[in-house]
Amino acid sequence: MGLNNMNALKINLTKNISDLTILVTKLEQFFQENNTPSISMPMTLILEELYTNTITHGASDGRDVFIEINLGIDKDELIMTYKDNGIPFNVLELPEPDLNASIENREVGGLGVHYVKALTDSVEYEYVEKHNVLKMKKKLSG
Repeated sequence: MGLNNMNALKINLTKNISDLTILVTKLEQFFQENNTPSISMPMTLILEELYTNTITHGASDGRDVFIEINLGIDKDELIMTYKDNGIPFNVLELPEPDLNASIENREVGGLGVHYVKALTDSVEYEYVEKHNVLKMKKKLSG
């Protein structure tokens, strides 16, 4: 049958925070159309975290950031690619957050990265042509 449009989604975002609403709406629709509501919440959480990190840290030097998110379903696997032109930043090199520390003593950040690792089956990072590229895979159950 091949990949039809229903199994793939491309979203372009800027650092305009209202883009977050667009992101969430499109993701909810995508997961519903593909009958994978069980992963809708965790995957949306991951992409929200990545988006927020990009506009907060990736654009901290004042640059305009552009973000491209691609989702695809291949057989029983969701493949998500998150790409931005922000400051080079390999999220996988961040230390794990200390989840036992009290909220007051916990390092800022790092939690989004923890989610990315904890909620997906595999994550790869590369910096290509002045873009951060994060590729994540998640097995679909059932």
